[in-house]
Amino acid sequence: MTISRTTEAEIFSATAAKLAEQGYDVIAEPTATLLPEALKAFRPDGIAIGKDPKLVIQIAGEGPQYSKRVADLQKALKDLTGWKLHLVVGTELAASEIPTADDASILLNINRARRLLEDEPEAALLIAWATLEAISRSRRPAEFARAQSPGRIIERLANEGVVTASEASSLRAMAVKRNAFIHGDLQQAINAEELARFLQIIGKLMNSQVLRTPPVSEAM
Repeated sequence: MTISRTTEAEIFSATAAKLAEQGYDVIAEPTATLLPEALKAFRPDGIAIGKDPKLVIQIAGEGPQYSKRVADLQKALKDLTGWKLHLVVGTELAASEIPTADDASILLNINRARRLLEDEPEAALLIAWATLEAISRSRRPAEFARAQSPGRIIERLANEGVVTASEASSLRAMAVKRNAFIHGDLQQAINAEELARFLQIIGKLMNSQVLRTPPVSEAM
């Protein structure tokens, strides 16, 4: 199945809509508690449940990094009863790179979010997420060149120790609110205190030497 779209988020949204029409309940960026043991280490783009077979949704582009992940997923699913890989290949994923922001632009947007904390918390939340992704891309341009889901950024930073377990927990909570809000849940309660904590973490990442250093396996 090939879908020509410019971002992984758009591809996932289109895929989720089609699966919902088939009677599935689609969950984006499922937590480990929702996954069978064999899949907990993968954190796939999504799962589709509610009917058989259950589906593991993986968005892939062209390139060896995608091929390896798909092969590993297929191996994990081989002996897993009731689950099947639902692979979606986006032909534009590899090419849809986003320009890297400079530090001046990043700092400008951090300050914009701070000014909006009290009066426009929803706007502050969206600006903060955009800024977090911009920082990640600025420090690791090869790794984060294309659009990233919030969950993928958080798990990468947490797994490498760039953020603490407590910070990762805070980021996950904010990601849930961000996802709900952009998908139309206008009743999301977003308060200034948790946003201030979010911006504190972003400020820390600006100066993180760990984030500036790619993992050993990727640097070699």
